Amino acid sequence: MLDGLTDDHAAAVARRFPDGETWLAGLEARLAEVVARWRLTPLRPLPGGIGGYLLDVRTADGRDAVLKLSPTGGAQGAANRLEAYALRRWAGDGAARMLGVDLAAGALLLERCRPGATLDTLGDEEMLEHGCGLARRLQRPADDEDLLILPRAAEEVAIRAQRFGGLMDALGHPFSPAREQEIGALHRALATGDGAPVACHGDLNPGNVLAHDGGHVAVDPLPVLADAAYDAVSLVWAKRSWLLAQPDRAEILRRRIAIASDVLDADAEHVRAWALVRLTGVLDERSEWGGYDTAPFVALAELL
Repeated sequence: MLDGLTDDHAAAVARRFPDGETWLAGLEARLAEVVARWRLTPLRPLPGGIGGYLLDVRTADGRDAVLKLSPTGGAQGAANRLEAYALRRWAGDGAARMLGVDLAAGALLLERCRPGATLDTLGDEEMLEHGCGLARRLQRPADDEDLLILPRAAEEVAIRAQRFGGLMDALGHPFSPAREQEIGALHRALATGDGAPVACHGDLNPGNVLAHDGGHVAVDPLPVLADAAYDAVSLVWAKRSWLLAQPDRAEILRRRIAIASDVLDADAEHVRAWALVRLTGVLDERSEWGGYDTAPFVALAELL
């Protein structure tokens, strides 16, 4: 097995992607091919999520960089294309600069962020302020290219709204009856997609915001057309284990929503609505993957 690829990481990849085991079997050969073709010097594997494999490298011209390899095809292939699209549009302004891309190989080369500390190393309120400030910097009114390429969050919500009853049955009705009824109503409300959409990062969790050059930059976008409040959600529910262990956890959530509302100039109830609706989407997605503890998300839904 490749250095840095733990048994748990490999098992998660195999669960998440239909061809995950095949991709893992060919990963070492694919890595060697991309490294040779791009004339990279491998340095060390880096910790990452379950979306692929990260390697600290040096380019032929001496630049520090990160090579990311992800599965290709299907939904992940589409996600790879959207990630490259967003990074190209930002061109290093608020996001890590993309140095190279090969979608067929699932390969992405990014500038190395220094020092690279994740956003959750900050205090809680600072985490929200800096994260939402970066979200606002990255967001832009959707132009013709965005409207053609990016998915619309409201359309995904509308699809889930139509199957909401069946989804709750399949999940075993994880929420209290009152909260389930409210979340169903919020799905129907957000499915209308009122207002002019903006191009959002889409997955601005603290692990995707890195310290770099005296500020912070984003990585791993899942760009989507939505309203500004959409990007606050991954910060509102961040550090779940820590949050749920706090005696004042409900107040912390309220404060997080208030900060996000203020920084993004979004209605606080709208931020909360997106949190509950997107949380339901996580439960839906991870029930298909299997092997994930969704109890913290359910607990957060009851607190929100």
